[in-house]
Amino acid sequence: MRTSNKEQQQGFVLVMVALTLVILIGFVALGVDSGALYSARTAAQEAADAAALAGAFTFINNPTATQPATATSFAKQIGASNKILGKALTTADINVAVDTTNKRVTVTINTTQSTFFAKAIGASTAAIGVTAIAEAADESDGGCCTRPWFIPNTVYATTDICTAKCDTTQLLVDPVTRMPTAYATANIGVQFLLKPQSPDAALSPSEFYLIDLPDADGKTSGGAGYEASIVSGAPTASACLQNYSVLTGNMVGPTKQGVQTLIGNPVQYTWSTQGYTRVSDGKIFDMAPNVILAPIWDVCGLSSFCPDAKMSGTNPTLQVVGFATLFLDDVQGQGVNARLVNVAGCGPNTNNDEDGSTTFALPLRLIRI
Repeated sequence: MRTSNKEQQQGFVLVMVALTLVILIGFVALGVDSGALYSARTAAQEAADAAALAGAFTFINNPTATQPATATSFAKQIGASNKILGKALTTADINVAVDTTNKRVTVTINTTQSTFFAKAIGASTAAIGVTAIAEAADESDGGCCTRPWFIPNTVYATTDICTAKCDTTQLLVDPVTRMPTAYATANIGVQFLLKPQSPDAALSPSEFYLIDLPDADGKTSGGAGYEASIVSGAPTASACLQNYSVLTGNMVGPTKQGVQTLIGNPVQYTWSTQGYTRVSDGKIFDMAPNVILAPIWDVCGLSSFCPDAKMSGTNPTLQVVGFATLFLDDVQGQGVNARLVNVAGCGPNTNNDEDGSTTFALPLRLIRI
């Protein structure tokens, strides 16, 4: 009897150990695989965010492109360049929907990930699905990292600056609605002289289209920070409808050095209507180091400027009504040559925010749902 009971107990223990192992494996699967799948979902969301932003960005950096094909192509290209736990995404995993009217791009990523311990309980894979929405706009409140040049609203005007200063058919930004004009769109890609080096092309004596943006301490940067602002942008935000002082002086040397740092010597990227071509291998990109932001000056609002077309006073100021995205071509004897990429107006409901926390000179954002 004793021997029989002992054998029965041993069989019972084996069954309990087996059941316990199944439960333990289940908990391990829950802990390990849940953590891995959570990481995979986070990676998928980041890929979707990047893809949606890339698609929406085409409305800004290439506004004359054929849509929705361009936004879809860039979104899928960026999305497929990402990996999830070492597994590469494919374009088949990525679905892109483009709302051209609202300049909005929705990216959905659906993929499967292999499990680790969960295979033991029959769950060899798990489905992951994420969605991201990004949109571009025609207006902005302001932004940080703008370069220290101001763009006259009349930069492409075919008549003299005082004749064209309030003529919406020759301005980049409408002075009333503060929105980009059709004239701005028509001049995308057209080269212009951003900053003259020759005194005979100056706006007025000692004024070469330089703007003096404050540094982080609220002080003006002056000549010492001018070159650094060309390379890295102003250290604080510049806001819509705010007035800023002009920076006097030609700054020939700092201008040339700063611009050459951005464009490269030899030149790293060249302009094309499809994007920015890298000289080293001919590949096309949607961004380049020499793509910059600069504030647009409201010529119409400065009544004292005309009829002489000169800044008045010893410390003249100008008002920002928008921001221009520019591609720097080169710096030659006459000055800095650039091309217009896009224009963001200040819009009718600007917040005049200067702290940089909610300002975007590049009007692009993710929408969380």
